[in-house]
Amino acid sequence: MMDRKYLAIVVSVAVGSLSGLSLAQEASPPEIVVDLNEGILRYLEGQGDVYGPGEPDSLQLALEMLTSVLERDPDNHAALLFRALVLGELGLIELDDRRNAETNAQRYERVLEARAEGKDLATLDQELEQLEERLREYREAHRAGDATEAPADWAVALAKRRNLGGFRNRLEDLAGESDEYVATLRREAVVEAHAAAQREQAHYREMVADLGYLVGLLERPEAVIRLLQVVANAKIARIDETTARDIVQKDLAPQDAPGPVRALRQAAAHGLERAAQILQRMLDEGLTGEHLVRTKFFLGVIRYRQAVPVRGKGERLDISTGGRRKLAEARAVMAELAGDETSDPTWRSYAALYLGLILPFEATGEVDVVSRDSLLDQAEDYLRLAARLDVHPPDSPDGQPRSDSGDVIPFLIARQREEIAKLRGETAAVVPAMNDLRLSVGLGANYDTNVVLLGDRTDLPRDISREEDFGFTFVTAMDYTKDLAENLTFGFQGRVSQLWHADVDEYDQQTYGGTIALQYRAYRAEGDFGPVYLALQYDYDY
Repeated sequence: MMDRKYLAIVVSVAVGSLSGLSLAQEASPPEIVVDLNEGILRYLEGQGDVYGPGEPDSLQLALEMLTSVLERDPDNHAALLFRALVLGELGLIELDDRRNAETNAQRYERVLEARAEGKDLATLDQELEQLEERLREYREAHRAGDATEAPADWAVALAKRRNLGGFRNRLEDLAGESDEYVATLRREAVVEAHAAAQREQAHYREMVADLGYLVGLLERPEAVIRLLQVVANAKIARIDETTARDIVQKDLAPQDAPGPVRALRQAAAHGLERAAQILQRMLDEGLTGEHLVRTKFFLGVIRYRQAVPVRGKGERLDISTGGRRKLAEARAVMAELAGDETSDPTWRSYAALYLGLILPFEATGEVDVVSRDSLLDQAEDYLRLAARLDVHPPDSPDGQPRSDSGDVIPFLIARQREEIAKLRGETAAVVPAMNDLRLSVGLGANYDTNVVLLGDRTDLPRDISREEDFGFTFVTAMDYTKDLAENLTFGFQGRVSQLWHADVDEYDQQTYGGTIALQYRAYRAEGDFGPVYLALQYDYDY
């Protein structure tokens, strides 16, 4: 979700840390050194900043120069590193094109949905006016020096207004167009997004190949190089996931998106696990300082993505037992980073944002309504913390608050708050935690062809007139069931039954019994398989 910014951060750190990298090697011929320096210079000219990609022309020239160096000197450490950085920047440019196309596709889709729901411009204008009123209140409170009005809430409202305003304008622009034409525009935008994604993925695959070769050459690969490996692998996995999602939603025809869905998702899962293994090896080496913070953060992001894979609308997302464990691991890492007041506010802010994403997923697995609402409350608290750490009071002439993330965090917070509100609205439909006492009574008639259980050619016992007989049964039972935890349930039953026979009353019966059981859900339902339960049960009847 935020890989673009973090790839730019890691690229920036890589450039700033070159003097400390173990890139020293034997002197190359002068012409190779000249071309290498020329390639590095073109890369630096074309490099983007934290909030945007670089210049394509300069980057393409840098790619040609560095490739020329590697054709003559395949083991040139500096050329390998800088070509990987160039490929990452070119990937960011394609990412920018892909996201613009995806945004257009989403807006066309929202236009179709709004028309189906009967939502018109007047309704949207009313919502915008409400947002404007809230923003006016924030501005007036700030001018009056009222510190109770948080700039973070102001920034979130601004992000929501921009998003809603863009949708409103698109709805107005397409007011005279047919649904068929809007659907065609949406289709074209989806295909354009997929084409950009394929180009983006090709750059990242080349980047991974260069970095893998470089890591093999270096005796001790620096943390920044391996972080670049992680980000590139994660972005390749994201493209595989989104391609599979689009195929499932029938947005793409087979010729536009070759490859079966299962294969794409397996490739994505493999890429994420490979990235997680790199990060875990880095942590095992005892990193310190900023490298330790970055590595922990990226591991938390990867674990979250493994637990919550991309799925399309209408696709059921059941987080597996293994996924729940990864989600818990992501939560622990992000909570540690968000709670470290000595750490950089930027990393704390993004860690708190991820907690705002993680906790609602944990809430969906809670059967107890109180516990579920508590997790949603915690999620909103972390979203507020993320906004507070990211947004600063207005210090510009237009009197607007400033976001360190370029409004990425306020925008995501606004969207996530809407999702949490939907979850709260579904609370009434949540199955509450089981704490159930039940009394049951049963009545019945039966007919037994061998009341006294005689064997073949055996006489009836004395005073017993017949072998078969009608009977009447009365049963009373009391059951108690309680959920001890999300996956653990305790149960108890006590029962009494009475059987009366019409003629053979010597064989009337009274039965007294009890059952105690402990049941554990070992595997949640996923697709057509599950759930799987393990139970320990004891029965006694007298």
